[in-house]
Amino acid sequence: MRYGVTTRVLDNIDDTRVQKLLNRYGIDPDQEDSEIKEALTSLPEDEFNRLGEDFRRTTESDLIAEISLKIEDKAKALWDRQIRDLDDRSATLRNKTIPDALALYDKGDRPAFEEALKDIDAESVSIVTDVHQQRLNVREELRRYALEISPHLSRPERNQIVNEKASAEDLANTALYTPPSSQQQARAVAELKRNINRRDLESDQDIDLQMAARRSHDPRP
Repeated sequence: MRYGVTTRVLDNIDDTRVQKLLNRYGIDPDQEDSEIKEALTSLPEDEFNRLGEDFRRTTESDLIAEISLKIEDKAKALWDRQIRDLDDRSATLRNKTIPDALALYDKGDRPAFEEALKDIDAESVSIVTDVHQQRLNVREELRRYALEISPHLSRPERNQIVNEKASAEDLANTALYTPPSSQQQARAVAELKRNINRRDLESDQDIDLQMAARRSHDPRP
């Protein structure tokens, strides 16, 4: 962060606001750039950090606000894309995969149905857990985007903005919000299993009744 702030201070050394700022920290702005750089380097860490904050506030506040807004918009767009993908997968599970599995059950192909049920369970779990993987994907894309639009900022400065904006979207999409489609998909899987259990039970009861009927007509003692 020191390198990034120092470079930007020197790039803006003709700005009277920067000159006044340096004077406040006991640095003569009329020195050679190399001398100003050396003076900045010699500042204690806490003092340099305060200078950096003052510099951003006095000369870059509008720019930082613009960058923050762009990253916030990008975070929302990325999450919207990820949620749409999860919604599509959930819809496919509900509207195709589950009906196809039920058709196998109706045909009496129990082995194929059991395999399909395993796939349904795996995809159902994956849709839910992938929300958290998307969080990592979104942050990584935001870091690349932040570098693209603000290469003059240091990595810690960019990461600070990214973490602030990404954390807000994380809360909205993972901790506090479960996509409605994932809830619908979970209910659809649960309903499929209840349906199959009920039909298996009814089938067992029919078999018991048939066996009881045969025994009642068996003339043997």
